[in-house]
Amino acid sequence: PSCTQILGDLGADVIKVEAPASHETRTVAARTDARYAPTNRNKRSIAIDLKSTRGREVFLRLAATADAVIEGFRPGVVDRLGVGYRAVRAINPEIVYCSMSSFGQTGPYSQHSAHDLNFLGTSGVLNLIGEPGRKPAIPINLVADLGGAGMNAAFAVAAALLGRARNGRGQYIDLSYLDSTIALLAPTTAMRSYFSAGIAAQRGEGVNSGAYPFYSVYETSDGVMITLACSEPALWEKFCRLVERPDLLPFSRKRENYDRAPNAAEAAARDAVARLILTRSRDAWFDFLSERGVCVGKVLEVDEMIVDPQVVHRGMIVDLAHPGGTLRQIGPAVKYAPDAAAARSVSPLAGENSRELLRQAGCRDEEIDALVANGVVQQLGEAEVTNQAESGRNA
Repeated sequence: PSCTQILGDLGADVIKVEAPASHETRTVAARTDARYAPTNRNKRSIAIDLKSTRGREVFLRLAATADAVIEGFRPGVVDRLGVGYRAVRAINPEIVYCSMSSFGQTGPYSQHSAHDLNFLGTSGVLNLIGEPGRKPAIPINLVADLGGAGMNAAFAVAAALLGRARNGRGQYIDLSYLDSTIALLAPTTAMRSYFSAGIAAQRGEGVNSGAYPFYSVYETSDGVMITLACSEPALWEKFCRLVERPDLLPFSRKRENYDRAPNAAEAAARDAVARLILTRSRDAWFDFLSERGVCVGKVLEVDEMIVDPQVVHRGMIVDLAHPGGTLRQIGPAVKYAPDAAAARSVSPLAGENSRELLRQAGCRDEEIDALVANGVVQQLGEAEVTNQAESGRNA
């Protein structure tokens, strides 16, 4: 869903194909459901029974004029349903077809079930997060699901469409959540010396682990935190001189501390910085250091982040109108000039756009009526849409 939302934000007409009486998150308040709404804006919904012959025909009719198909089933499922790459390519030879699966279409794990935490563990990423001597810290599903698979898939589809514009050929994309997570490791300091020297950084080791004084999180006098990221020696020198601690200058980033934990002197230097940062509030440190060119940041709660002046200025919080009121969401990150990516519409109700999409595909009204009557397609009538919108507002 995050992949197709990115494409929708960038202007694509995204059709969400779902089953009648759909997913558990498709409640009557689906427009505002916190599990559904954040990744399904800028889409239209059609509800089709793909297990029926007529349902497959309806899907293929839509796919015949599509630029891309993106699916997230376990390998083999779309082929058994008759809507896989070969079936779509037979009617649309230039299709870009992206299959997103846990471990990819091939391999010993290809039929295994998994979620974000499983990918983090298998990729080696999880073992690098947190403090040494403790269990790995478990991040939210930001890394594998969204940063790994979602963004890689959106990029892959866009690149394939660009390639098709140049050479006229479609493309099949085998996108693995595990592969995408492992790929994120490539440019990190954790992998810097592994292939060249066989040195694998461990949790709490390396310059970006938070264990060194120049790159860490510190508590402030008001009980909250700041981030200090003076990775370059010149930045660390600036910080040390600003706080009148030239004795800390020798503890800047060096080649040899990329692949090890800090020694006793480096750990003591970090403790000294921690005591120093405790002497002022978070905002006082932020203003003092940022105005003087030091890389510093506030550690914000979510309710602080959404009102942060930079976040507000960049339009990262948007209010979308819908029949039940308005819905506040995080907006698109991409900023084009002169046109911007946009959050245009809230998430659709399941099957809300079935009739208009079928008409767009060339179906006659009597044909659509028969598909709805036979349960092949679910279509919400105007009264149902209004009632569900009202239920969402009451919820």
